[in-house]
Amino acid sequence: MADVKILPFDYVSYSDAIYHYISELAKVVEQQKVAVDIDRIRTANAELKTTAQKLNAETADLVVIGANSHGIISRYSHLGYHEGIGG
Repeated sequence: MADVKILPFDYVSYSDAIYHYISELAKVVEQQKVAVDIDRIRTANAELKTTAQKLNAETADLVVIGANSHGIISRYSHLGYHEGIGG
């Protein structure tokens, strides 16, 4: 794992953990009658989760590219640019 260039961090799990903290915060806000916009926090976390899903997909693609002996060339070979590149 020390040699990997991309760490396998699951960003969606991070967002899910935040969701649980938001749920706990909502309980405290309700009990203490504190003026906190929980819906705004939930919306921000939902945006984080959407971005996290995209980032996880991109990270997975990069890991596959790194494992592939042809690297970038094979990823974009469907575009027809592989001829004459790298052999």
